[in-house]
Amino acid sequence: MAISDIREIYTNLLAFPFIDATAGGLVFQDVVRETISNELQRRDPERFKQLRRRAYSYFTKQSHRAVATTLWQYTADLLYMIENPIARGAFFPKGASDLRVEPAIVLGSKQNSNPDVPARAFEKFSSAGIRVHLFGNMKFSSITDFPIWACDTTAWAQRGLWGFIYYWNPHSPDLDQTDKIYLEEFMDITKKYRFMYSNYEYRSDLDEYLYNDLKITISDLYGPDGVF
Repeated sequence: MAISDIREIYTNLLAFPFIDATAGGLVFQDVVRETISNELQRRDPERFKQLRRRAYSYFTKQSHRAVATTLWQYTADLLYMIENPIARGAFFPKGASDLRVEPAIVLGSKQNSNPDVPARAFEKFSSAGIRVHLFGNMKFSSITDFPIWACDTTAWAQRGLWGFIYYWNPHSPDLDQTDKIYLEEFMDITKKYRFMYSNYEYRSDLDEYLYNDLKITISDLYGPDGVF
């Protein structure tokens, strides 16, 4: 087939509203792909199984030949072929038609006190097109200074046990709009605190955020049975 014919076919296929262009080529949108797959399985189950075996064999061979930067693509393809609805749904939730698996790595350690060490690691992966997920760290300086894609830590949800909570105050004029708010139950009366819940200027905003976004109240954070 001539190159011009291939380009014409590609252009014609791309014109259909149910076809999406990806880095790996053209693909059916999820609803259309599932409809075709289900219909083929119903009409010709043997042919359906044969095509699945061929696809599985192809992706398995390609994964063995793949380098580190492309292995994730074939891993995602193999995961997508899982027929168990629970296992498959964990990796490819229904309704997430725009979900794509991206090359990423998780980095993080609270034991390292030298910021230059993780900075070099983050820059190395980021420059290679690999997204960096910062683990166990929620410092504002880390999020803004390092080229990270996402971060998480359980510490933000456990602060209430230690006597305070963090609140991103949209009214703060500072670049870092985090307010550290102390809960009276845990306060040391010999110390001075910048923000206390009882007289916090933006207490109503905080209460509204807790109730509307987290479905809790400040009283849920107190005592041994606190939410967090």
